Amino acid sequence: LLVSDSYVITNRAVEEMSTLWALLPQNSYDIDAKDELGNKLTVTPESEDGAIKATITLKTAVKQYETAHFFVVFKLPWKDYISENGWSDFSLNLKLFEPMNLTVRNLTVTIDLPEGAKFAEFQSSNAAIQPNIVQMGIYKETPIFTLSNVSSYQDLDFTVMYRHAIFWSSFRPTLWTGALVAV
Repeated sequence: LLVSDSYVITNRAVEEMSTLWALLPQNSYDIDAKDELGNKLTVTPESEDGAIKATITLKTAVKQYETAHFFVVFKLPWKDYISENGWSDFSLNLKLFEPMNLTVRNLTVTIDLPEGAKFAEFQSSNAAIQPNIVQMGIYKETPIFTLSNVSSYQDLDFTVMYRHAIFWSSFRPTLWTGALVAV
């Protein structure tokens, strides 16, 4: 699973900030960070209390009341988060926050399902977490939900169930082969 976190942080402290951190799930790997211009940032991951604390060093320090935009991209093992229920039914089980003491003003989660997947159901013990939008694309659906003033003390575990037919993995090669035969 490829996860991309986007952060917008405003420095309210008097001193400048040149390093930031993000808590990632314990089994995260291939951790990478970039600024808003796409410049690669230095990431130093360390294990901490059942999570990975990724320390990110910015290219330029953020002064008081300035805002920094950066992205953290990492991978998670498929087998730990996706469960198969038969031939075509799958469940994605996620927990949005590892233990940390902070509040997020605006949180938007977009789940980019595989090509050919159909969104089936959303389950969460927290009634506030429900998809606001399910974008319908030509070959896939994308559930999106937005939350405000989220803290790590809230239960933000959820499950997205979707259907994905087996033949979709051969769709693109079949399409290209058909186009070559037609030409």
